[in-house]
Amino acid sequence: MDYAAGSILILITVFLAVLLYFYFWQKRQPRGSAYLLVAMAAAGLWMTGGILMSTTSPGPNQVVWYYLEATGSHLMPPAWLVFTLYFTGRNKWLSHGRMVISFFPAWLAILLAWTNPLHHLYWSANLDSTGPFFWLCLAINQSYFLMSMIALLSALRVTGM
Repeated sequence: MDYAAGSILILITVFLAVLLYFYFWQKRQPRGSAYLLVAMAAAGLWMTGGILMSTTSPGPNQVVWYYLEATGSHLMPPAWLVFTLYFTGRNKWLSHGRMVISFFPAWLAILLAWTNPLHHLYWSANLDSTGPFFWLCLAINQSYFLMSMIALLSALRVTGM
């Protein structure tokens, strides 16, 4: 797939995420739907930052888009996990303290990404290589998606959907 086709696919995905966001905004009665809205908004930030970063020439503007992408990519997994737990009826696990704990790694990762010029432990100065904090944050995000998938699959098995 060439560069233009990939950009078009990402733009279509961003457009669909925005449409879903507004659809769910109007249908937000069920408890936990606010977290789906946060997840959709974060996915939109993630994809928008990614497309703008990949189409911008290296320099200060590219770093701004990387910040946008990092913000979305770190907020989306915990919001998706919280939504999944509500959706599967496991919202009793979500006390206020656990909610704060579930979003803490995301906020820490965003802080690390935004302060990267001070320490270069998230990515290198010219964005060509990643550092140890990037890999740690990636592992945490993937664990959120794994927990979400386990919750969805177990609910599917129990209810026989």
